[in-house]
Amino acid sequence: SPDPGHWCLWTLDPAEAVLGPSRAIDIAIDDPRIGPLLAHSDSAHIFPGNERLVRWAGVVDGDRLVCVAAQVNEGSGAAHLVSVCTDPDYRGRGLAREACTRIMAAAIADGAPMLVLEMYVANAAGRRAYGALGFAEVGRYKSGLLPHALPPRVRA
Repeated sequence: SPDPGHWCLWTLDPAEAVLGPSRAIDIAIDDPRIGPLLAHSDSAHIFPGNERLVRWAGVVDGDRLVCVAAQVNEGSGAAHLVSVCTDPDYRGRGLAREACTRIMAAAIADGAPMLVLEMYVANAAGRRAYGALGFAEVGRYKSGLLPHALPPRVRA
């Protein structure tokens, strides 16, 4: 990310996943509602059209997509949960947990050897949601462009 931030990595052995009920459904990989919803996220980095996408899952209210999560696979085979976002009007209702549950269940059914995700360290709601799903934080790092990659006017 060009915007520096403190991130943490979370992992989960599929055998330890906490998969409760979920209202989330599979969302078409190119659903036009995904992009506008992800505009509410500061950390989404996988969008419709990305060649690494495996699946999207989300929660719908009427025709409105109000929460979404995606999966990409890592070279190791691990299922990576990405671009988890809930519409600000719907936050605090556990919808991200439900979308992640749908992604996790499908990834586990596909034989993923590990589940991983990354989030901003200060994301308290994410900590609660991912912890409730069985994920554990395993490391922290800081992102941002290296000085030689910055435009000249930013290097000062």
